[in-house]
Parts: sequence; C-alpha cells; structure tokens
Amino acid sequence: MGKIGWRLTPSTLSRLERLGLLRDDADIAATRVCPPIQDDPPFPPYDLPPFERNPICCPTPRKTGWIREFRGPLSVEYRTGFFYKGPRLVRNSWDGLHPPEHNYKTDPLRDWRIRHQYIDEGISLAGIWYGNYHHFLIDFTAKIELVERVGLPLSIPYIITESMTKKRFFTQAWELGLFGSRPVVVHKRRHWLEARRLFTVHPDRFANRADDFIAKRLGARPDPRSRDRLYISRNLSGGVARGIRNEAELIPGLTARGFEIVDPASWPLKEQIERFASASLVAGPHGAGLTNIMFRAGAPLALAEIIPDNKVWRHHLYEVCRHLRFFYVATLGRSTLPSYETAPFDVDVDVTLRAVDAAVDWERRRYAS
Repeated sequence: MGKIGWRLTPSTLSRLERLGLLRDDADIAATRVCPPIQDDPPFPPYDLPPFERNPICCPTPRKTGWIREFRGPLSVEYRTGFFYKGPRLVRNSWDGLHPPEHNYKTDPLRDWRIRHQYIDEGISLAGIWYGNYHHFLIDFTAKIELVERVGLPLSIPYIITESMTKKRFFTQAWELGLFGSRPVVVHKRRHWLEARRLFTVHPDRFANRADDFIAKRLGARPDPRSRDRLYISRNLSGGVARGIRNEAELIPGLTARGFEIVDPASWPLKEQIERFASASLVAGPHGAGLTNIMFRAGAPLALAEIIPDNKVWRHHLYEVCRHLRFFYVATLGRSTLPSYETAPFDVDVDVTLRAVDAAVDWERRRYAS
C-alpha cells in the first residue's frame, strides 16, 4: 500500500475532508477551558527601549488555554501525535501550539500494520518541538501546569514518546519530579497507541499564577541576595548553531564586568537550575540556554539578549522577562546568511557592551534600593 505522507496545510486538510479521511471532532470531543488568567502586561512600542534598534516581532500571546477530551476508540500516531478514529484523522487532535503546516507529515497507511499498544485513557503531551530545550521549558511544562490547574484525575496518565526519553534534560527533569504523582505511559516507537479516551492540551502563555511553576516543581531555590553574572556562550560546544563569530573580541569586556563565561548545555539539569537560580545578571546570544532564567522566578534578574538581525520573530525571551518581572534589554548583531536558525553572526562590541551596561546599571540600582 502506497504512502500518503500528508503535510497538514489548509489545502491538504480540505483534500482529506473531500476524500472522507478527515473526521469531524464535533461528536467525539469536549473542550475544558482553563480558569481565566490576568491580563498580560502591555508590550512597549518597538521604537523604544528595551530594543536597541530595529523592530522585533513577538508572537501573539495565548490568552487562554484549553484541554480537549476525545472519546474513542482512538489511535495515536507515534511521529505526529495525531489521533485517528479508524482510518480517519481526527480534526483538531493536535495541540494547536504551531500552525499545522509546521507539523511532520502524517502517514497512517504506511504504518497501520505495525504493532499496537493499548491503554484505557491518557493525556497526550505530544509535540514536534519538545526535543528542543527551550520549547520543553516553555510549552511542554506549561501543559503539565494546566492539567494540574484544571484538576484532571490523577488516575489518568500522561503519554510521552519514547524519543523524549532519549533526551538527557527530559529524563533528568523526570527524576526531579516533573510529573508529580501522575503515572506516565511511554508511547513506543513504531507502535500505534490505542485508547478509549484521550486528552490534548493547549496551554495558556505565561499565566501569571504559573510563572514559577517549573522552578518550584524542579526544586529551584532562588536567593534574592545572590548576584552571580553569567554570559552564555554558544561557541564553547562544537556544532552549535547561531554563535557569535567575533565573540573573542567581546569576552574581555564581559569578564571586566564580572561575568563568568559558561556553557549550560555541559551541565546536568540540576546544576543549571542551581546556577541560574543564583544569577542576577545574564547575557548571551539568542538560544535555548537563556531560557534557564525561568529558574530565577521570584528574585531579581536582568537579561541582555544578543539577537541576529535576521531573526525578527519568536521573541520568546522578552515574553519570559515581561511576565517574570525581569529587566530586559536587547541588541542586534549582524548576520551575513539568510538562515536565522543556523547562521553565525557578528556583533558591534561597543554597542553590545552598552546594552550589557544597561542591565548592569539596573542590577546595581535594584540592589542599592
């Protein structure tokens, strides 16, 4: 039987519907909306601080999350996490965090005759980006917070994929108590997972009451008196994209300002939590390592982020700082390649150090008050 390999753009969704391969979820799903959250703090105009120059676009905040319940019998595709009812894809069974066209191709006919795995019910935590440390801390853990806030029974297990268990940060977070007392089912590779009832979770974005959820859950103990200064380098580990090519010219100015040059990816997760819980000032190029500032929740912190000038979307770290009431300043580097995800870039050392000095000045005033 030939493979389909549907990539879920709006046009292919329409085609699936015409062919009778798309199941409307209206008669098998119910949505539980989470409790309302407080209004987000306003974004500043983009021609004013904290942005040093040029506009940086932020994604639209998710005001309200939801948990959707699907009644079966249902099957879960391993690679995508999409639900199927028989041979038909269930509409809106994915988590909704990213546009459908960003999802992997769904290919049910190729794998339909592989092994099956059976559970009675479960909460799907599937998502294509969670192998990335940043999206794990921002989106994956937010799903767990929402499940607990809504109060789903503890007897319903979480469903994670076998590939997630291969990630060191994930297994270490699990050992530190990420899932609380709820049981966990591992969806095995090359298996369809079949269940009578399934849930998908779309978390709200930085609900104010959940700001410190992941810090508390993983045992962070931020000390407001601690004043460590960390510069997060992306050049210390081989093969890491988006490094600063002239970083060697920047380092002397940073060390003169009391920064320790570090690579958090080389630390166990517990050490990352401890070191960032003690950091009052963090600087570095845009990347997942900066997301560790979440472990400082509840204590003062200033972040100076260096962004390549061709990455003008997905400004997540500004959102984190805005909701955790951290000080934030950004400065832009100069990239010579079009790929914002992988291209190294250069910085103007004087301009970058001025942005760092703005963070240093805030920290000094904060601790002097």
